[in-house]
Order: sequence, then structure tokens, then C-alpha cells
Amino acid sequence: LIVKPNCSLCNNDTCICHQRNLIYSLQCNICLKTCNNNINNDIKQGEYIGETSRHLIKRLNKHNNAIKKNNINSSAMAAHYSNFHSGVQIDDRTFSVNLLHKCIGFMDRKILEAYYIINYKLTLNKNTGL
Repeated sequence: LIVKPNCSLCNNDTCICHQRNLIYSLQCNICLKTCNNNINNDIKQGEYIGETSRHLIKRLNKHNNAIKKNNINSSAMAAHYSNFHSGVQIDDRTFSVNLLHKCIGFMDRKILEAYYIINYKLTLNKNTGL
């Protein structure tokens, strides 16, 4: 894929925003700067693991829209921002995205999502992924 200028997900080599069948993590950059200094390092505050069959950019737009509309039932990230960072302006630097795994299909995504959620000891995921 072609790297898009000014895309916050694309770097000089690769474009991940149009990849599909992924396991990804979202890290709240506000928590990364402030909250993590005061907690046990074994537990990751403000981080979420997700899976998508769609293009990553479409899934991230769903998270962004849920945050902006304060739709806490449709996104764990929206619930996090509502509970801990209400009133903060949301932009491309609000959270960081990491591609964890490129998957083959549905079962691969579900199993790997559960693996990452359980092993990363996250605070935002509401379930174990399965």
C-alpha cells in the first residue's frame, strides 16, 4: 500500500491504516504521560487490545467517534476518556496505535486477542476476548 502523507498511522516504510484482520493495541497517551508513574508496572493503565476484520483506520474511526460522542457502551476507550479525561480535546495524538498481529481469519483473531488481553494484564478490556 502507498504511504499516505500526514497519516498518523503510517511511517516511512509501511502503511498499516488499510490493513485488515488485525490484533491492535490502543494506548491512552494521557495515561502514558501521567497515570503510569503512580501504579504497579505489571498492570497497563489506559491500554486496550482489540481485533478487527475491517481496515484498521475504519475501526479506529469508530473508537474516535465513540469518544467524541461519549458513547461509553460502544467503546472501552470512550468509557475510559469519559471516566478519566472528560473535557480533553481529542485529536490524532490522543492515543497511540500498535499493530500486534496480522491474522488469517476469525478464529485466529479471537484466539490471539484473548491471548494478548490475558497476558498484557490490561485495565480497559471488559472481557478476555472469547
